[in-house]
Amino acid sequence: MIYEHAFFPTKKPDAASDGFSLLEASGFVKVISPGCIALLPFGAALLHKVSEAVRTIAADHGFSEVSLPLLQKYDLWEESGRAAKYPGLLCETVIGDKRFVINPTQEEAVLDLFRQSSFLAKDLPIRVFHLGERVRNEIRPAHGLIRSRSFTLVDLYALTHSAEESELAARDLESVMDEVTKWAGLSARRGMYFPSTMGVPTYSYWIPSVTKQCIVPVCRNCGASYRVREELKTCPSCDHTEFDLVDGAEIGDVMRSGNNLSSVMQATPANSDVPVHVAMMGLGVSRLLQLIAENHHDDKGLMFPYHIAPYLVHMVAGDARAHEARKLYYALKRAGHSVLLDLRKQSLGRRLVDTDLLGAPFRVVLGNKTAAGLYEVRNRLTGESQETTDEYLHTFLMEVKHEIEE
Repeated sequence: MIYEHAFFPTKKPDAASDGFSLLEASGFVKVISPGCIALLPFGAALLHKVSEAVRTIAADHGFSEVSLPLLQKYDLWEESGRAAKYPGLLCETVIGDKRFVINPTQEEAVLDLFRQSSFLAKDLPIRVFHLGERVRNEIRPAHGLIRSRSFTLVDLYALTHSAEESELAARDLESVMDEVTKWAGLSARRGMYFPSTMGVPTYSYWIPSVTKQCIVPVCRNCGASYRVREELKTCPSCDHTEFDLVDGAEIGDVMRSGNNLSSVMQATPANSDVPVHVAMMGLGVSRLLQLIAENHHDDKGLMFPYHIAPYLVHMVAGDARAHEARKLYYALKRAGHSVLLDLRKQSLGRRLVDTDLLGAPFRVVLGNKTAAGLYEVRNRLTGESQETTDEYLHTFLMEVKHEIEE
């Protein structure tokens, strides 16, 4: 991407910034109204990078992507009985004389898709996922991207013959969650919902965080953690009574819902009267942006690892070397590198400050006082800087590219 004019305002982050404040300071996001947050160009690029990682990991575990409509028939939610369980949470609209829910989650939609597709028992198991925008009427949106009214979520569903197969699928979903959080460099922990959500075993995945979206009791004896609505007096795992209360943020959950919902909706194979068993996972993709920022920064701004960074290289050029910078930019792009070239009519010093804020792993500077064909390359993660030639820069970045791919 080449920036010559449009560039969203940046500012110096506060010393105690949380992840969302860092994204705001770096021009990744903009609050439009409470709970409604715009992703600016760099935020959209980061979301794309995270989303593609999630898609790859889900596909590696046998889940196929579907793209479901933004509108769901309200009748489905009445049929499942969940319309009455979530009063005020659903965002609705009416088209003609038909009532619709604006996509809050996909359980009803996936089960309806299954039963309309005439699958046979032999076609099971079926594994699908949907990654996209969700809308919920959060009464008190808070914590930036952690709890907003419009957000990006990935839902994964495994429809199986039996409880035994469903349990195997649930373990696969837990592996997906573990791999995504490992890719993001986040130390996620698994906590049991207590009591279980909707009467079915549900594990919440949470990360220690300064956003304090939730306070998680962690047993001092066995280390088990729990997501609770009321104070937990005794650890269900070991009967211990002492807990550490840890500030955290929830990123998603894995639920073993059995055939509770599929029985109500009569989601059965065409040649069977046995409802499918369902294991499911939800992961807040846009939440990950904020938690990645919180866990990958210093006092100057963001510091993205190689594989997460929307742009591997951030180039800045003085006026006298703008033409040379463009040629280098296109050469690096042809070699398969993601590059951001900043040619704005601002001082070189101001643009160098922005390179630290935006967090690309490598900064390449073509200064007016440096000879043609020579570049200053700085590693954002280590702070090391050196002057290099065109040939060395290409070789070095290709080595980094291979390291990322491995």
